[in-house]
Amino acid sequence: MSAARITVTIPEQLARDARQAVDDGKAESVSGYVADALRHYGRTTTLRELLDQWWAQDPAGPPSEAERAAARAELGLPEPGLSQ
Repeated sequence: MSAARITVTIPEQLARDARQAVDDGKAESVSGYVADALRHYGRTTTLRELLDQWWAQDPAGPPSEAERAAARAELGLPEPGLSQ
């Protein structure tokens, strides 16, 4: 797989979190940490779009907020608007 070098500006705390993940052995590098986060974001965004389309066609309608919260908890996903 080829790689592209980019420059981004992120909040200092996110940078500390990425460095800490490397120090803790949870990521090989800050670049790897960011790449994993972007892959995760892409999967969850695609899943959200798919579910939104599915729920729009469901006669019962979309799940309640309580059902959504239970599903997020079961899948280990963060609350909307929160970063991990």
